[in-house]
Amino acid sequence: MIVTKTYLKNAVTFFIILSIALSGIIYVPATAGAEGAADVPLTDDFDDSEDFDDDEDDEDYEDDDEYGIEDVMNFCATSISKKSVKLKWDKVEDVDGYEISYKAASSSKWITKEIAASKKALTVTKLKVNTKYNFRIRAFIHYEDDDDDDDDYEEDDEYTDEDFSDDEEFDEDDDEDYDELEEYEYGGYSKMNLKTLTKDGAGDKQAVSDKYEHSAHKSVKVPVLKKIQSTGGKVNLTWKKSQKASGYEVYMSKKAKSRFKCVAKLKKSGKVKYTSKKLKKGTTYYFKVRAYVKNGSTTSYTKYSKTKNIKIK
Repeated sequence: MIVTKTYLKNAVTFFIILSIALSGIIYVPATAGAEGAADVPLTDDFDDSEDFDDDEDDEDYEDDDEYGIEDVMNFCATSISKKSVKLKWDKVEDVDGYEISYKAASSSKWITKEIAASKKALTVTKLKVNTKYNFRIRAFIHYEDDDDDDDDYEEDDEYTDEDFSDDEEFDEDDDEDYDELEEYEYGGYSKMNLKTLTKDGAGDKQAVSDKYEHSAHKSVKVPVLKKIQSTGGKVNLTWKKSQKASGYEVYMSKKAKSRFKCVAKLKKSGKVKYTSKKLKKGTTYYFKVRAYVKNGSTTSYTKYSKTKNIKIK
C-alpha cells in the first residue's frame, strides 16, 4: 500500500513537471511574426522610438488590387457668364482623353464631347440665360485608337452646342450601357452644378465640383519621403514631418505616374511612418505622400511628395 501511494505521488509530480515543460516549448509570443500582430520596425535603419501601428482614428485601406483610372480633380467653372462658361481641371496622367457632358438641369439628355488628353480647359457657349446646368467630366482610355496626336490641340478651345454630340445613346438612362463598351475604360465622374447669369448679369461667376480640393498655404511644407524598405510582403515608409499639417495621406500605385489610390489617411501630424501590408512579392509599387490641414469644415492639401518605388521581396 505504501509503495502504491509513493508511486502515484511520483507519477503526479512527473506529470506536472512535464506539462510545465511542454507549455514552455509550444508558447510563441504574439508579436513574433503572427499575422495579426502589431507592426514594428523590421530593420535597424528605422527609428524604433515609434512603431508602425495605425492609431484607431486613422483610416487604413487594404490593397484590393483594383487600380482604376483616377478621377478628374479640381473640375471647376472659372468664368460663368449669361450664355457661356469656362471649365478647367487637373491633368490625369496616362489617359487618352476626357469625356465632358452637360445638360440643362430640367432635361434628361446629356450633350457629350470627347476632349484630348493634353487639354485642361474648355469654354462652352450658346447656353441659355439664367438657367441651371449640370456638368460632369471623366477620364478614359481607348484601347483601339491611339493614333491621335494631342500636340495638335490648343490649350483652350471654344465649343458650342453644335460641337457636342446630342445622341440619344448618351441619355442619362443609357449611360450604363455606354460604359460597358469593351474598348473604353473610364474613371469616375466629377460633377458640378451651376447657373448662368441673369439678363442683368447677376449670379455666381464661379463654381466647383464635388471633387475640388483646396490648396494648403505655402507655409505647410510638402512631405519628403525619407526611407522606403520592403520585408516579408510589407513596405515601411517614413517621411519628414510637416510642422503645420493636421495629418497625411499615403498613395500607392503599380505605375510610376498614374492609377494612384489612397491607401491610408493618418490623422496625427506627428505620425510620419506607415506600413503597407499584404503586397505581392516580385511586384514593384510606387508611393507618394501629401499633407493636409483641417480648418473647421474646410480641408486643404499640399502637393504630393516625390514618388519612390520599391520591389517587394
